[in-house]
Amino acid sequence: MSDPRRPSLFDLPAEESEHEPGDEQAGREARPTERPPARAQRPLSEPSARDPGLPLFPPAEIPDSELRSPPRRRSERSETSERSETRAERPAPGAPVPASLGSRYLAGALDLALHVGLGGILLGGAWLLGARSWGFENLGIPAFLVVFSFLYTTIPLAFWGQTPGMMRARIAACSGEDGALTFGQTALRWLGSLFTLGLLGLPGLLALVGGRSFSDRLSGSRCWRA
Repeated sequence: MSDPRRPSLFDLPAEESEHEPGDEQAGREARPTERPPARAQRPLSEPSARDPGLPLFPPAEIPDSELRSPPRRRSERSETSERSETRAERPAPGAPVPASLGSRYLAGALDLALHVGLGGILLGGAWLLGARSWGFENLGIPAFLVVFSFLYTTIPLAFWGQTPGMMRARIAACSGEDGALTFGQTALRWLGSLFTLGLLGLPGLLALVGGRSFSDRLSGSRCWRA
């Protein structure tokens, strides 16, 4: 028989759990949230369809010739060749340029206007002095104009290579490229200008062929831009 003072197995109190349900929930909340493991970073060489910054197709291989001579270098070379061709076509800064036909006619017209003005002054003075008839005694005026024209042309050409009309038109006459004219050449240029004036300027059209007018060919000289 069992001892009545001794507690039985069923009389012992149930063991209380060390943690209550509330404590377990608080412990779960106190634990840090676990993050999912980071994805392994893909290499840059593998393009992804989700990344718009990466190309969908692999880059084409560039030949060695393109790498050695890029387009910029080729354009620079072409520009350099074009500039050299343009410089070859244009005359050098110090090279003389033949006078144009328009500048020649302009110089001749200015010189002729000066002669006509002087002749008008002489005729007006003669008329004021009472010369009403133009006979043999009045041939002094044409003779004076001829002498004046000769000196007007030869002296400035021999010393400066320009008449006043040529200076205004910015052209000059030289023996060759830069040689001074002799008095013989200036006299021949004067005769050539009279012949050109008598034929209404038609001999001056020879300047279109070879850049030398009739006066240039007659005197063995050339006319350049000043």
